[in-house]
Amino acid sequence: MRLIVASLFIMSLICLNTNFVLAKKKLHKNINSKKKHRKLKKFPYEVFIDADSHKVAMGIASYYSNHLHGTLTSTGERYNKYEYSAASNVFPLNTWVYAISIETNDTVKVKINDRMHPNMLKIGRVIDLSYISAKKLHFLNKGLLPIKVITVNKTTN
Repeated sequence: MRLIVASLFIMSLICLNTNFVLAKKKLHKNINSKKKHRKLKKFPYEVFIDADSHKVAMGIASYYSNHLHGTLTSTGERYNKYEYSAASNVFPLNTWVYAISIETNDTVKVKINDRMHPNMLKIGRVIDLSYISAKKLHFLNKGLLPIKVITVNKTTN
């Protein structure tokens, strides 16, 4: 009788262990399954030359993530979130531009010293501003801002 009870007990442990392992494998499989990429909302953007021969881009601005502070930019400079700099695929590197908030009309002058991911322009992002620039334009909490970007006249500081 003890032998039967003991063998039933061992068999139940084996069954429980097998179920546990199978459940663990399913859970593990679900965790490692390919995540679907969330679709980013697309915004229209426009690039043109105005009457004063300034290159103008209208679209959406975002700002650099804090973890990029200290990394190298496309120009070889170190990104400093407390300097007025930006990344853009619309303007040449080392170009100074005015970033003007369409909502509040606040303006900040920044230097283009980096490039954005090519897909950012496809979804309407024309500029990626530094932390201090985004703070000056008052959109740190929003993350995105409708913006107008104009090249600085070479004779103007």
